[in-house]
Amino acid sequence: MTLLLTVTLLALGLAGLLILHAALVALVPRPRATVAVALAVYGLLLAGLWLVLTYQSAVAADASNGRGDVFDEVPWLAAAAALAALSLRASRARRDAA
Repeated sequence: MTLLLTVTLLALGLAGLLILHAALVALVPRPRATVAVALAVYGLLLAGLWLVLTYQSAVAADASNGRGDVFDEVPWLAAAAALAALSLRASRARRDAA
């Protein structure tokens, strides 16, 4: 169980880094790819939503003496990471076309 938890937490951290990297890649260079910027911003918004929902789940689990799972909201982070990956792909396509 400890190995599974470690791998899960590592994957969550890597997803967070991917989301931040995609936002930087989409927002910093000029000219910006509109699709890449939109995907990166939506990815950041979903990551923020994931943080809020995870915090609320943790508070609820604490109030109910540990009943509940803070990993229930992981699909929100997975969706944010998917949008970030698509943003990176759109940024690269824009660079290759230029």
